[in-house]
Amino acid sequence: TVSVLNWSSQRQRKATMRMVALALAATSRAMGYCLPDQACWPDAGLWDGLNSSVDGGVIALGSRDFDQCYAFGTDAFRYAREGGGVCMQMLSCRHMFCDAKDAESLYQSEVSVRVRHTDDVVAVLNFANAHNISVTVKTTGHSYAGSSQYPGSVQIWMAHFEKHTQKGLAVHTDTCGQETSHAVTVGGGQNWGEVYAAAAPTRHIVGGGGLTVAAAGGWLMGSGLSSSARRYGLGIDQVLAFELVLANGSVASVDRCSHADLYWALRGGGGGAFGVVTKVVYRTHPLVPMVQVSFSIAARENLDTTDAMWKSFIEFWVRTSPTLDRRWGGYWSTSFLLLHFAGSLADAKSTFVNDLDAWLQTRPQPDQSRVTRSVYEVSSYLQLRGGVEGMTDPSKTDQTGFGTPDINIASRLISRDFVTQQPEDAVWVLQNLHVKNVGNFNYFLGGAVGDVDVADAAVHPQMRAAVWQIETIGSRPGARLLREALAAVNASKSGGAGLNHAARDEPDWRNALWGANYPRLLSIKRAVDPDNRLNCWHCIGYEGKEGPENLAASDDLSLLPRPTPMPPATPATPPPRSVCLQRNLTDCNATNPCGDAALQCFSNSSAGFGPGQGCCEMIEAAHAAAPALTAAAVVLAALVGW
Repeated sequence: TVSVLNWSSQRQRKATMRMVALALAATSRAMGYCLPDQACWPDAGLWDGLNSSVDGGVIALGSRDFDQCYAFGTDAFRYAREGGGVCMQMLSCRHMFCDAKDAESLYQSEVSVRVRHTDDVVAVLNFANAHNISVTVKTTGHSYAGSSQYPGSVQIWMAHFEKHTQKGLAVHTDTCGQETSHAVTVGGGQNWGEVYAAAAPTRHIVGGGGLTVAAAGGWLMGSGLSSSARRYGLGIDQVLAFELVLANGSVASVDRCSHADLYWALRGGGGGAFGVVTKVVYRTHPLVPMVQVSFSIAARENLDTTDAMWKSFIEFWVRTSPTLDRRWGGYWSTSFLLLHFAGSLADAKSTFVNDLDAWLQTRPQPDQSRVTRSVYEVSSYLQLRGGVEGMTDPSKTDQTGFGTPDINIASRLISRDFVTQQPEDAVWVLQNLHVKNVGNFNYFLGGAVGDVDVADAAVHPQMRAAVWQIETIGSRPGARLLREALAAVNASKSGGAGLNHAARDEPDWRNALWGANYPRLLSIKRAVDPDNRLNCWHCIGYEGKEGPENLAASDDLSLLPRPTPMPPATPATPPPRSVCLQRNLTDCNATNPCGDAALQCFSNSSAGFGPGQGCCEMIEAAHAAAPALTAAAVVLAALVGW
C-alpha cells in the first residue's frame, strides 16, 4: 500500500540517516549515488509509481523496523520471509559490517522492494538507474558480512520470488545444444528446503545444509559448500544455466555457450555484483543410500596439550582424511565428526568406520568412555534430513537469530599437499585451535571438488586444492590465530578464505576471497555494470567505506611452541639383485625390492609376463645389457622385450 511510502515523515527519515555512519554517506556522495537527504531523491509520487508497477512491493525501512525481528527467536524461516526484508539471520547485522560493537550505526537499505517476477526486478533496476540510486540484493539474509544491504540503497528482496521447482525434473538443453536429463529449475528466491522437497524424493541434488539458505543466491555464487561435494563437486559445479537481470535492466540467459564470461563469474564470484539471478538450472544425480556417522569426544575439564585422547584423534584424522574414499563428506572439528557416506552401510564400514573403530580400540577405557558414536543408514539425503515434512520445520535446520546473535565466522582453505606433506604441522595448527578453545566447524573437501580445473569457475583457485575448509567461530583473535599458525608453518597452497563463510573483517579481503581471479572478475563487473549500480560489501567492484581488518594480536591467544620436527625417514636399501631375481611377480610387487621402476613394470598389463615369471628378471636383464640407462629407460626396454 502507498502508506508504506510516507516519505513526508521527515522525523523518521532523519532519525534513520543520523544513525547511518557519516563516513558511509560521505563515501556514497563521492561515488555519485543519490541519497535520501538530497534533492535528487525521488518524491512520493515517483515511489508510488514504482509501487504500483511491482504489485505494492515497495517498503520504506525506518530506524526501528529491525526491532520486529527479535520476535522471531531462532526461527530461520521467519527471519527469511518476514519483516519487510530488514531482518538478517545474524542479529548483529543490524549494525555496520555486522559488528555489534558498533551499536550506534544502523546498517540497512533505505527501501526494500519485495519482487515476485522478473519484470519486477527489471522495474526496480530501471528506477534505480533513472534516479542514480545504489542497489543491493537479498534472498534469505544469510550473509554474515552484511552484504545484502547498504545504507541509502534500494534492496531487491527475493524471498517471495516466483517458484519453479513445482515444474518437476525435465530435460534441459543449453545454448550449445547439449541435453541433460533430470534437471531441476530453481527460482531466484527459493530455499533449499523447497528444492529438496521437490527434487530429492527421486534424485540427489548437491545443496546447502541450511534449509532456509537460498539455492540461487550467495550460497551458490560463493561456491556452494555441501556435505556431498567430495562425491559430486561443489554447488557451482552442478549449474547448467542461469537467468540473470543485468544492471541495465536487460535479461540474459547465461551458460557455457552464452555469456560465457558471466557463466564463469557467477560460479564463485559472489552474489549481488553482476546482476540479479532469477533462475538457476541444476543437474541432479541418481539416488543412493546414505550413511551418517556421528562421533564426538567429551571435553576434559582443562584443555591442554596433555590430553592424549584428543591428540591421538587429531593425528588419526590428519593421517586418514586426505586419502579417504570420495563418497565420504561432511563436517568435522577438533573434537567431533559428522560425516555422510553416499553408499551402503557395508561400504561405509569397509572404507572408514572399521578404521575409526580400530583406532578407538587402541585407546584406554577411560578415553573410550568419553566418546559418543552412532552409525546408521537411510535411503536418501532427504530422509536423513527428516523427509519432505522436515523441509519446513525450523527444528530441522540452523537455529539463527538468537541462536547465532554474533557468530563472527571466519575461514581458511587448507590444501591436501600441506596435510600430507607436513602432517606434524597440520596437527600443530589444529592443536592451537583446540587448546586455545577456539570454536571451529569445518568442511571436508577434496575428491570431486579437485577434479575440476581451476580455470573452469571463478571460485578461489585454492578451493580446488583444499582438503579442508577450517572455520573459526565466535572469536576474532581465533581467526587471527589460525592465520598466524598457517603462516608459521608455511602451509603450502593454503590460506585463501572460503567465500561462503568468510570473516566480515577479513584482511585484504579481495585477495583472500578470490586470489588471482579478482582482476578478471573486476573486468567483467565493469563491462556489465559500468555505473556500479549493484554495490555491496565483500562484493566484486565494491566502492565504499572499508570495514575494520582483523589484525590485532591477542596475548591470551599466542601460538603454542612448535613441536620438534622428526628426522626424515631413511629410505629402505633395496636388496641385492640376486634376491630380486629369486622373487616372482607377486612377491616382487608386494615388497618392491627392485625399486619404483619395477612397480611401473607391474602396472603394465601388456608386458606379457607368464604365471610366476618375475618382472624383476626383466629389469635385471635390461640392467645387464645397458647399465648406464635411466630407470625409466630400463622399464621401457623391459616392456618392449629388449
